[in-house]
This record gives sequence, C-alpha cells and structure tokens, in this order.
Amino acid sequence: MVGLKRWTIPATATLGIALTALSLARMSAADTFPGQGFPPPSARDPILAVHSSDSFVDSWGVDTHFSFRNTPYQTAQSQELQSLRAIGVRHIRDGSPNPRPEHLQIYNDLCRDGIHHSAAFNVGVSASKMAATLNLFGPSCIDFVEPQNEYDNRRNPDWATDIFDEQTTLYHLIKSTPAFRNIVVLGPALSSIARFGLLKNLDNIEDAANLHDASCDGNPGTHYYGSLARHISRVRLATKIRPIWVTEAAYGDATLDSGLPQANHCGLPDSVIARYVPRSQAERFNLGEQRIYWYEFSDQPRDKTGAGAEGFVDQNGMPKPQYFAVQSLIKLLADPGHPFTPRQPTLNVSSGSAAVHTLLLQKHDGSYYLMLWQEVPSWDVKGHVVLSPPPVDVRLSMSPTVNSADYYQYDSGWRFVQKPVQVHNGIVTVPITDSISVLRFTPAG
Repeated sequence: MVGLKRWTIPATATLGIALTALSLARMSAADTFPGQGFPPPSARDPILAVHSSDSFVDSWGVDTHFSFRNTPYQTAQSQELQSLRAIGVRHIRDGSPNPRPEHLQIYNDLCRDGIHHSAAFNVGVSASKMAATLNLFGPSCIDFVEPQNEYDNRRNPDWATDIFDEQTTLYHLIKSTPAFRNIVVLGPALSSIARFGLLKNLDNIEDAANLHDASCDGNPGTHYYGSLARHISRVRLATKIRPIWVTEAAYGDATLDSGLPQANHCGLPDSVIARYVPRSQAERFNLGEQRIYWYEFSDQPRDKTGAGAEGFVDQNGMPKPQYFAVQSLIKLLADPGHPFTPRQPTLNVSSGSAAVHTLLLQKHDGSYYLMLWQEVPSWDVKGHVVLSPPPVDVRLSMSPTVNSADYYQYDSGWRFVQKPVQVHNGIVTVPITDSISVLRFTPAG
C-alpha cells in the first residue's frame, strides 16, 4: 500500500513538519483551502502545531438511531444508553424528522447529561414545519441541522436543485431565528463524493460541509476508497471556504472469515478497529475536519452486505475493544473549561521512520499531550491476518527542557496504562507501535 504523499518525509527529518500545514481545525478554510485540496508542508518547517486538548475531545461524535424499530436502540435501550453515557462522547447524530414523545425524552435526558444531538429534514418540508420540529427538540440541545440524508441516491434527476433549495430554506430559517442561531447548519451529505461537483456553491448557505467517508479495510493513512485528502478535495468542489464535518465514518467487524453468515470484504477484527478508529480520528483532526461522527454507536441486525457490524457496542449494548480504546483516550485528554489559546512550544520529535505521525495537544494547566502512532497497516487485506509492526523509537526534546514525563500505552483490554519513561538531559525516548501512545510532559519553569 502507498501512504499519502504529503506525509512522506525523510526518515531523519523532524516529524513535526508533517502537521504544520495540516493541523488546521481552528483556522479559516479560506486562508488555506482554495478548492484544490491541501498544500504540502515545508520540508524544513520545525513547528509542530498545537491544539487545545479538549478541542480534540470535542471532535468526537457517534451516530445513533433511537427511532429505529427492532434494533438494539430499542430492544437493548437501557444498556445502550448506559454505554453511551459512559464512553465520554458529547455529540450524537440523531434526530428524526418526525420525533415521537419517547424519542424526545431520550434526547432531552441525554442533553441534561451533556450529550447533544442533531436534527435532519426531508426535502419538501416547509420552514414553519422545520421551526416547529426544532422547538420540539429544544434548540439548546441541538448541535447541528442538515437536509435530507444522501438525497442524491434517489431516482430524481433534479436532486441537486431540490437539495440546494432545501438547504437554502434551512439555512435562512436558522440564521433569521434568534433561538436557533447557535445551531450549526451543515450542507448536504451525499452518497457519492463524485457528485459534489454537480452542486452549486454552498458557502453562503452552510456553516460547514458534510462528508460521509467510510474506510473499508484500509488503514487511515491509505484509505480503501482513496486518500482522505482526495475526498476532502471533492467536497471542495461545492464548498470553497467552509470547514468540514464528517457525519459518517466507519469500520465494521463482519470479516469474511469471522463465521458470520452475512459478511463482506471490508470487515476487520475488533482488535484492528480498536487501533484504526483513534488513529483515524487523529488523522482527520490533523486534516482540519472539525467533527467526526462514527457510524455507528451500536451494531444492528446484519443485512446482506454485512452492514450493521460497525458499532462500538454489540447488539446487547456491550462494549467492544474499539469502545474501550475511544473511552480511554477521551478520559485521558478531556479538559473542559473556558476556551484558550495553546502555547506553541519549541519541540523536536524525531525517529528513524517517516511512518510515525503525531498530534500535539495542551491542557489548561500547561501540560502537553503528544499523541504518537505508526501510520502503517495493522491488517493484511489480502491474507486476512493481523499484522504486528515492530516498535519504532521516537526521541523528543524541547525548549525549555522537560524534567519529567508520563507515558501511556494501551493494555490488552484497550485501556491506557502508565509506562515507565526516563528523561535524560531533557530528552525522552519512547517506543511507538501501530496503536496510539500518549506522552505527557510539562516544560520546566
């Protein structure tokens, strides 16, 4: 497999250069993304971009379907809700166009626990009907609204005009109603990224673009359906300046050799998904995708394609390895509080491998959390076996110097455990695998 060219740097180069132009979650897209994808970073830029730790935590979301009958969202609802509250995610993509009282109660209960939801509207719905539905949901509990999901997939030759008109109605309703103005208006999500070029420009009628981007069995840095950057460049055909949200990202565990009666070639073992999901979140965050919703929180009954096996929990609401991997990462990095501007450190991160990727975060107390991982395949897509790439030593030095550091790696249960690490003359050396590791350190003084 060939990785993204923009990540390829000399093996002895400073790894911070790979993120300088890519860690853009809080920057204006107009300044950096003129519709042609992403510029490559300078091969000599020593800066490692830093973000607030909680902004990364806040980028996590999951898709749920509490209105779906004969699914675990109803048959195992109590366990589903318990697991959802415990994972640490603050955002769900759920909110049917015609909510029932029992669904509204679920959304309101989750909102009180700090988990906000979304709302979607079918093409042809009037602005007055939209407003009435939003008031039912409770505007303060809604993260975002969007028009009809994957409307391009319908047999309608005028789909592009119809969805544009619906988007226009939705946007003007939100922006003209004081109670709704804090709600983000997403553009339409399409079933095919190739069709974004058939839409009129959406910049004036959306706050963020809306992308569906499943990964099949490819590792995040290669991506089965084409690179992450290529998909972003397709969205840019209809959105030149707005940031991008991904409302459906997915890995599924219905492997061909899993014994499941309905499986497909995209399936991966849960132990591999537990590696790929946190890495994919970090890769996407580095590319400037502000919010990523994973499809989906719970397994559903399998269909003939093997779909339904993408959940973080099984059909009984019980957590899978990927659930614990996400939960542990969020717990380690969560840092709620007032927004702040992280301080840019002078940091050198080096190794003998260009496959080592990084994401640097800072908390309110001044401590830094450096996420590191090898962006390499953890699964042989032809031989259908789990791969175990050997660790790579990574060395970190910083000015002002680091006197002490803590190092976290996943254990066999996909929970972070602290590992011993020593600091010699302000230099820290740690082994990096294909699972995310986190190095915590605070500059001296």
